[in-house]
Amino acid sequence: MKKKKIVWSTLVLTIIITLIPMVYGTFFYSDLPEKLPGHFNFKNEVDRYDPKWVIIYVLPLVMALLQLICILIADLTKDPEVKEAKVIRLSKWIIPIISNVVVILSIMTALNYSVDVGKAITIFLSIVFIVIGNYTPKLPYEDAKRTGKLVPKSEDVYKKMMIRCGYAFVIGGVFSLITSFFDPVMTIGIILGDCLVIAIYSIYYTFKR
Repeated sequence: MKKKKIVWSTLVLTIIITLIPMVYGTFFYSDLPEKLPGHFNFKNEVDRYDPKWVIIYVLPLVMALLQLICILIADLTKDPEVKEAKVIRLSKWIIPIISNVVVILSIMTALNYSVDVGKAITIFLSIVFIVIGNYTPKLPYEDAKRTGKLVPKSEDVYKKMMIRCGYAFVIGGVFSLITSFFDPVMTIGIILGDCLVIAIYSIYYTFKR
């Protein structure tokens, strides 16, 4: 039996990308105000400011630590005999992208660039949903049984569940992508509703015989 191993190339590369905001943050550091936007409300207004050293240095470090933990869990719990599913490989890039998007939006807003943060975030989430939906049905049954307890006992039922969840992800992602150009609040509602539908599908098929 093969030993479980960490994919070091992915681990190192994704952590480096997660920490890249520290580089361009340092470049703009002297031009930035002492406090940067730390949170935006649904009206695209800043409702919290944080010290710039927190946004530029602490936030990427925390994200890098979270990335390290997630990849270690994914790699060390994976069956070495089974090829890693594409949806798992793609998910390893979500945190690095979020780290960069969040810091870039904060810096651009602080430098008085016109940025629609709500639209940017909802477009990003919509694309993530569409991508996940395309790869969800391809997640092997054995991988799912190994990583989770709430998995249908029948492989046929599992496949039906994953296909329907995949459709839900894609349809929800497409609708939220369209509405993100008009009403980000509606988009958040669609995303949350889509998550509820996927959860109901998962619970229903998990206990279906």
